[in-house]
Amino acid sequence: MKRILCYYNKVLLSVLLILSLVACQKMEIRDVEYDGIWAVPLAHTRISTERLLYSFIDSSLLERDDTTNLVKLVYSRNLGSIDLNDLQSSLLNVDTSLHISASKSFPDIPGTGACNFYYRDTLLINLNDFTDELNVTLDSLYLNAGAFGCMVDFDLPEEWNWSIVVFSDNLKINGNRFSCKFGKDSNSVNISMADFGFFPTDGSEMIFVSDLTLTVVGPCPADTVSFGMDVSFSGFGIDRMFGDFSGLSYTYANSMDFDFEIPVDDWAFYGTKLLVNLVTNVGSAFKLTFDELNLSNASGATLSLIEPGEMFEFKCPSQFEEYVIDEISLDVPPDLFAFEANRLDFAIKLETVEDNIKDYMTSNSRIYSGVSVEVPMQLRIGETEVTDTLSFNGLGLEESTARMMNMIDNCDIFIDIENSIPMDLSMMFVFLDSTLNVIDTAFGEMVNIKSAVVDSDTHDVISPTISSLTWNLTPEKTMEINDARMIYLVGRINTTAGEEYVKIRYDGALDVSLRSRIKFNDIELNN
Repeated sequence: MKRILCYYNKVLLSVLLILSLVACQKMEIRDVEYDGIWAVPLAHTRISTERLLYSFIDSSLLERDDTTNLVKLVYSRNLGSIDLNDLQSSLLNVDTSLHISASKSFPDIPGTGACNFYYRDTLLINLNDFTDELNVTLDSLYLNAGAFGCMVDFDLPEEWNWSIVVFSDNLKINGNRFSCKFGKDSNSVNISMADFGFFPTDGSEMIFVSDLTLTVVGPCPADTVSFGMDVSFSGFGIDRMFGDFSGLSYTYANSMDFDFEIPVDDWAFYGTKLLVNLVTNVGSAFKLTFDELNLSNASGATLSLIEPGEMFEFKCPSQFEEYVIDEISLDVPPDLFAFEANRLDFAIKLETVEDNIKDYMTSNSRIYSGVSVEVPMQLRIGETEVTDTLSFNGLGLEESTARMMNMIDNCDIFIDIENSIPMDLSMMFVFLDSTLNVIDTAFGEMVNIKSAVVDSDTHDVISPTISSLTWNLTPEKTMEINDARMIYLVGRINTTAGEEYVKIRYDGALDVSLRSRIKFNDIELNN
């Protein structure tokens, strides 16, 4: 152990001796030279298809086609909304009370002694009594409001007892038939009908049965006993109905503003569609007949979109309360856009028709119809200008001094471009200072950028194109560009020559990145 410590002491002493000798000398570094290169990312912008189109088209008119991912331009108008009351106003016209009275005389009641007497009667209720000329056949209906009332009038001696049970197999709640009992001490009932279901026997008839039990005590005060019963239904609200609703009809005509136009004169669209749609949660098939569907323009000219009397059928929703959308796609007249329409005139008739599905309607049943012009972004365009700006914070150099300028050998600015938009581009990169004065333009002119690669058969993008441009700067120009704080992009786009048309997708984009490489002269460091 002593030997090891002695060894370390000798080593430490030697190191201290060497350091003391070095400290006595003057240390200088002279004429050390090296080459320096800076590589700096400068700016980036991504011009998406969506952003590009917003330069020309109101964003509220652009939609994405979920099936094809294509961008489409949609001009639409709602032709009108039809609810249940429009189709058959009497179907919900049940807010008034209905009173049904029945009376009976019983000459065969025992005249004396103590005994029980039983009597059964039926009361028929027709749903047509609640409505005005109901034109449908109901299998069942369910209520969300309403009341059932019943009152019995007997002229009996005080000691006589009686009770009545009123029930109906046609009226159920939670699968159980309706039944109520009352008697001398409570000669009336009032029951909420909310959540009850009616199940008519023939599309309209309801049967109420009343069982009377009368306990006779002592002599009869008269030759006959009179019995009276008053039944009332009031405030019914129908939640849903099942049955056959074929034969209901509704007609509607109107004129409305409907102007649409191509946003740029030199754009030609392919695959434009005129659509008439019907959205419904009414569980019935429909027949839609057009008596008129015309466009008119400011000069009073008329363009007919459909032959008068042309009829289309729509299917029934297959699931309860599920909305379905059916569309009619019409041929687009060649002069649709050149016509410069500003109004739409229409007259339609909507009728329910029979199908093999049990029809249903609900309290919120509605039918919406509309017309739209859909313009998918399948187009050819002539030369169209686009612009963009991106912030720029110079090249990261110090102040523009002669010494710094002498240190720069050369500077290259690389512009990397990835284009997945099916358009040829010409672009100009203008560098501006903080007061928006022009410092310089890269390359001194516009540069050409190739379109994304397009399949000539499908007119769709196969792959993006990659371009890399190099702008070489002198030291003087490098220091000028170092003062730039904004880059103004000016571009012109157009469909590649020879392409009939191209498809514009939402996922298309133009990516532009700028980076610099600055090489410095030999630098002399003196200390």
